Amino acid sequence: CFFSFMTEFTTVRQKSGENVTLECSFTKCQRSNNKTTDMYLYHNLEEKKEVLYYYTDHESEKITPRKGYSGRVGKKGSLENNTVTIRNLTVDDSGLYTCVYDEVTCNVYILVVSDLLHEESPERENNLGLLLIIFAICSISIIAIMFFILLIVPRVSSDIYTHSVCD
Repeated sequence: CFFSFMTEFTTVRQKSGENVTLECSFTKCQRSNNKTTDMYLYHNLEEKKEVLYYYTDHESEKITPRKGYSGRVGKKGSLENNTVTIRNLTVDDSGLYTCVYDEVTCNVYILVVSDLLHEESPERENNLGLLLIIFAICSISIIAIMFFILLIVPRVSSDIYTHSVCD
Protein backbone atom coordinates (compact mmCIF):
# COMPACT_ATOMS: atom_id res chain seq x y z
CA CYS A 1 0.00 0.00 0.00
CA PHE A 2 1.30 3.43 -0.93
CA PHE A 3 -0.92 5.51 1.37
CA SER A 4 0.54 8.24 3.47
CA PHE A 5 -1.19 9.13 6.73
CA MET A 6 -1.34 12.74 5.50
CA THR A 7 -3.22 11.96 2.27
CA GLU A 8 -6.58 13.74 2.07
CA PHE A 9 -9.66 12.11 0.61
CA THR A 10 -12.12 13.90 -1.65
CA THR A 11 -15.61 12.43 -2.08
CA VAL A 12 -17.26 12.85 -5.47
CA ARG A 13 -20.87 11.86 -6.24
CA GLN A 14 -22.05 11.36 -9.80
CA LYS A 15 -24.95 9.68 -11.57
CA SER A 16 -24.70 6.76 -13.94
CA GLY A 17 -23.97 7.99 -17.48
CA GLU A 18 -22.26 11.20 -16.32
CA ASN A 19 -18.55 12.08 -16.42
CA VAL A 20 -16.12 12.73 -13.58
CA THR A 21 -12.90 14.75 -13.65
CA LEU A 22 -10.19 13.92 -11.12
CA GLU A 23 -7.20 16.18 -10.53
CA CYS A 24 -3.83 14.43 -10.34
CA SER A 25 -1.08 16.73 -9.14
CA PHE A 26 2.49 15.80 -8.30
CA THR A 27 2.91 19.18 -6.60
CA LYS A 28 0.39 18.12 -3.92
CA CYS A 29 2.39 15.05 -2.86
CA GLN A 30 3.49 14.82 0.76
CA ARG A 31 6.95 13.78 -0.30
CA SER A 32 8.24 14.40 -3.76
CA ASN A 33 11.63 14.52 -5.36
CA ASN A 34 10.59 17.35 -7.72
CA LYS A 35 11.03 15.11 -10.75
CA THR A 36 8.85 12.30 -12.00
CA THR A 37 8.43 10.41 -15.24
CA ASP A 38 5.24 8.45 -14.71
CA MET A 39 1.85 8.40 -13.06
CA TYR A 40 -0.68 5.65 -12.43
CA LEU A 41 -4.36 6.14 -11.74
CA TYR A 42 -5.70 3.20 -9.75
CA HIS A 43 -9.27 2.14 -8.96
CA ASN A 44 -9.78 0.11 -5.78
CA LEU A 45 -13.08 -1.46 -4.86
CA GLU A 46 -12.73 -5.18 -4.30
CA GLU A 47 -9.32 -5.33 -5.94
CA LYS A 48 -6.76 -2.80 -7.17
CA LYS A 49 -6.98 -2.11 -10.92
CA GLU A 50 -5.08 0.28 -13.13
CA VAL A 51 -7.24 2.87 -14.89
CA LEU A 52 -4.38 4.37 -16.88
CA TYR A 53 -0.64 4.72 -17.08
CA TYR A 54 0.88 8.07 -18.09
CA TYR A 55 4.56 8.29 -19.03
CA THR A 56 6.67 11.14 -20.34
CA ASP A 57 10.35 11.71 -20.98
CA HIS A 58 9.54 15.43 -21.47
CA GLU A 59 10.00 15.05 -25.25
CA SER A 60 7.13 12.68 -25.84
CA GLU A 61 4.33 11.28 -23.73
CA LYS A 62 2.40 8.05 -23.65
CA ILE A 63 -1.02 7.54 -22.09
CA THR A 64 -2.26 3.97 -21.82
CA PRO A 65 -5.86 3.43 -20.66
CA ARG A 66 -6.40 -0.05 -19.24
CA LYS A 67 -9.12 -2.61 -19.95
CA GLY A 68 -12.59 -1.27 -19.25
CA TYR A 69 -11.46 2.36 -19.55
CA SER A 70 -10.28 2.49 -23.16
CA GLY A 71 -12.39 5.06 -25.03
CA ARG A 72 -13.77 6.45 -21.75
CA VAL A 73 -10.67 8.15 -20.31
CA GLY A 74 -9.16 11.49 -21.30
CA LYS A 75 -6.31 13.61 -19.90
CA LYS A 76 -5.58 17.35 -19.91
CA GLY A 77 -2.46 19.07 -18.64
CA SER A 78 1.11 18.07 -17.94
CA LEU A 79 2.30 15.00 -16.08
CA GLU A 80 2.97 17.00 -12.92
CA ASN A 81 -0.47 18.65 -12.86
CA ASN A 82 -3.27 17.11 -14.93
CA THR A 83 -6.90 16.14 -14.89
CA VAL A 84 -8.26 12.76 -15.86
CA THR A 85 -11.86 12.54 -17.07
CA ILE A 86 -13.74 9.24 -17.00
CA ARG A 87 -16.80 9.35 -19.27
CA ASN A 88 -20.06 7.41 -19.21
CA LEU A 89 -19.81 6.29 -15.59
CA THR A 90 -21.46 3.12 -14.33
CA VAL A 91 -22.16 1.95 -10.79
CA ASP A 92 -19.15 -0.38 -11.17
CA ASP A 93 -16.92 2.72 -11.43
CA SER A 94 -17.67 3.51 -7.77
CA GLY A 95 -14.72 3.12 -5.43
CA LEU A 96 -11.41 4.58 -4.37
CA TYR A 97 -9.26 6.31 -7.02
CA THR A 98 -5.61 7.13 -6.35
CA CYS A 99 -3.10 9.13 -8.39
CA VAL A 100 0.32 7.59 -7.75
CA TYR A 101 3.62 9.20 -8.81
CA ASP A 102 6.81 7.17 -8.29
CA GLU A 103 5.01 4.89 -5.79
CA VAL A 104 3.78 7.90 -3.78
CA THR A 105 0.03 8.42 -3.46
CA CYS A 106 -0.66 12.07 -4.19
CA ASN A 107 -4.42 12.37 -4.66
CA VAL A 108 -7.23 10.16 -3.35
CA TYR A 109 -10.87 10.28 -4.43
CA ILE A 110 -13.88 8.32 -3.27
CA LEU A 111 -16.25 8.13 -6.23
CA VAL A 112 -19.88 7.20 -5.61
CA VAL A 113 -21.88 6.55 -8.78
CA SER A 114 -25.62 6.16 -8.24
CA ASP A 115 -27.89 4.27 -10.60
CA LEU A 116 -30.56 6.55 -12.09
CA LEU A 117 -33.19 3.82 -11.79
CA HIS A 118 -32.71 3.40 -8.05
CA GLU A 119 -32.37 7.00 -6.95
CA GLU A 120 -34.70 8.30 -4.29
CA SER A 121 -37.25 10.68 -5.74
CA PRO A 122 -38.93 13.40 -3.62
CA GLU A 123 -42.26 11.64 -4.19
CA ARG A 124 -40.85 8.38 -2.85
CA GLU A 125 -39.38 10.19 0.18
CA ASN A 126 -42.83 11.70 0.89
CA ASN A 127 -44.39 8.23 0.64
CA LEU A 128 -41.81 6.94 3.10
CA GLY A 129 -42.74 9.71 5.55
CA LEU A 130 -46.42 8.84 5.20
CA LEU A 131 -45.66 5.17 5.82
CA LEU A 132 -43.74 6.08 8.98
CA ILE A 133 -46.69 8.12 10.25
CA ILE A 134 -49.10 5.24 9.54
CA PHE A 135 -46.73 2.81 11.28
CA ALA A 136 -46.52 5.10 14.34
CA ILE A 137 -50.32 5.44 14.54
CA CYS A 138 -50.78 1.67 14.27
CA SER A 139 -48.15 1.05 16.96
CA ILE A 140 -49.81 3.53 19.34
CA SER A 141 -53.20 1.93 18.65
CA ILE A 142 -51.88 -1.55 19.44
CA ILE A 143 -50.31 -0.29 22.68
CA ALA A 144 -53.61 1.38 23.66
CA ILE A 145 -55.55 -1.82 22.97
CA MET A 146 -53.08 -3.87 25.03
CA PHE A 147 -53.35 -1.31 27.85
CA PHE A 148 -57.13 -1.62 27.71
CA ILE A 149 -56.99 -5.41 27.76
CA LEU A 150 -54.50 -5.59 30.64
CA LEU A 151 -56.09 -2.96 32.90
CA ILE A 152 -59.80 -2.77 32.11
CA VAL A 153 -60.74 -6.37 31.31
CA PRO A 154 -59.46 -7.83 34.64
CA ARG A 155 -61.49 -5.22 36.59
CA VAL A 156 -64.65 -5.97 34.62
CA SER A 157 -64.09 -9.71 35.07
CA SER A 158 -63.59 -9.33 38.82
CA ASP A 159 -66.70 -7.11 39.07
CA ILE A 160 -68.75 -9.72 37.20
CA TYR A 161 -67.35 -12.47 39.43
CA THR A 162 -68.09 -10.43 42.58
CA HIS A 163 -71.69 -9.71 41.49
CA SER A 164 -72.34 -13.33 40.63
CA VAL A 165 -70.99 -14.56 44.00
CA CYS A 166 -73.04 -12.01 45.98
CA ASP A 167 -76.29 -12.88 44.24
